[in-house]
Amino acid sequence: MEAKGVEEMRIKRNKYDITFSQYIKQRDVCCQWCGRTDGALQTSHIYSRRHTNTRWDPRNAKLLCFACHQRWHSDPIEGFEWLKSVIGADRLEQLRKDAHKVVKLTTADKDEIRASLMDTIDDDMECFNPEFDVKSWTT
Repeated sequence: MEAKGVEEMRIKRNKYDITFSQYIKQRDVCCQWCGRTDGALQTSHIYSRRHTNTRWDPRNAKLLCFACHQRWHSDPIEGFEWLKSVIGADRLEQLRKDAHKVVKLTTADKDEIRASLMDTIDDDMECFNPEFDVKSWTT
C-alpha cells in the first residue's frame, strides 16, 4: 500500500472554511492555549468539521499554534480538560449537544453564515487579549 502524498492528505477547504478561518484568526490573534503569537497559527475545531451544525460556529473553534494543535489532537482528554477550565462544563456540554444535532444546510444557509462572518471580519473587532479575557472566543 502506497503512502498518501501531502496533496492527498490536505484538508479540503471551501470558501466558507476560508472565511471562517479568517474570522477566527482576527478574533483570537494568538494561540488560545499557550499565548504564542508568532509562527503558523491554525484554526482548530473543538468538535470535528464533519458536524455541520457547528462547522462554522465561532463557539466551536479556537486559534492554536502548530504545537498546541498537535497537542490537542494527540491528547484530547488533556485538551478537553483545559477547554472545560476555560469555558466551563455547561458551555462545553451545550456545544457538544449542538455539534451532534443533525442538520442539512443549504447553499443559501452557508452563504448567509459566510456573509455574516465577512461583515465582522472587516469591522473593528475587539480582538482576543490573553491578559484581559481568556473567554473572549466563547461568547
